Amino acid sequence: MGLRVERRPGGPGGIRCFVAVDLAADVVAAIETVVAPIRQVGGDVRWVAKENLHVTLKFLGQISEARVDAVRAALSRCAKLRAPFEVTAMGLGAFPNQRRARVVWVGLDGPELGALSCGVDEELAGEGFPREARATIPHITIGRVRSPRGWERVLAAMRPYWENSFGKSRVDEIVLYRSDLRPEGPLYMALERLPLDGSGQ
Repeated sequence: MGLRVERRPGGPGGIRCFVAVDLAADVVAAIETVVAPIRQVGGDVRWVAKENLHVTLKFLGQISEARVDAVRAALSRCAKLRAPFEVTAMGLGAFPNQRRARVVWVGLDGPELGALSCGVDEELAGEGFPREARATIPHITIGRVRSPRGWERVLAAMRPYWENSFGKSRVDEIVLYRSDLRPEGPLYMALERLPLDGSGQ
C-alpha cells in the first residue's frame, strides 16, 4: 500500500495516538460473524465496532503535534527493517483470565508480528517513549468487560469458538492512528501509513 497522510487539528492536550496494523477485510468479517451472536446473550461487555478492529503495537497516549514527526520518523525506520508477512487470527480468550476477565480477545499466530512489535517499541524508546514493561502478547481486542454481570453467559457463548480460525491477514504496513474519544465510541483516523519493505535489512 502507498503512503497516505490524513491530518486534523489537535486540541490543547495534544493528539491521542497509537501504533497498529490493520486486518484483512475477510478476517474482520469472520470475527464479526462469531461475535454477533455472543453479543446477544447479554453481559456487561463493551464490544469493539468491527470497523475499529485492529492489532495495537503500541499505545502512545496524548502527544503534541510537534512530536508526531519524530514518531513518524521512528516508525519509518522500523518499517524499512521489516518485510511484509502473514499472521493468522485464531481462537478466543480473555485477559487476565476467564474468571476475572477484563478484555476479550482474538489470538494471533505469527512470530513476525511479535518481532515487529518489539521493533516499534525499540525505535520509539529512542524518541523518549517508555519501553513496555512486559512482553506484548499480540492480539485483537474485541470487547472490554465492564462488570461481572452476565459474564458466565458470555463465556458459555464463547466456548464453541476457543480454537476457531478466522483466517490470515497480510501485514504490509504500520499505521499511526489518532483516536478521538466520543460517547458513542472512539473514532480512529490514520495519520500515517508506513509500508513494510525490508529495504534496510
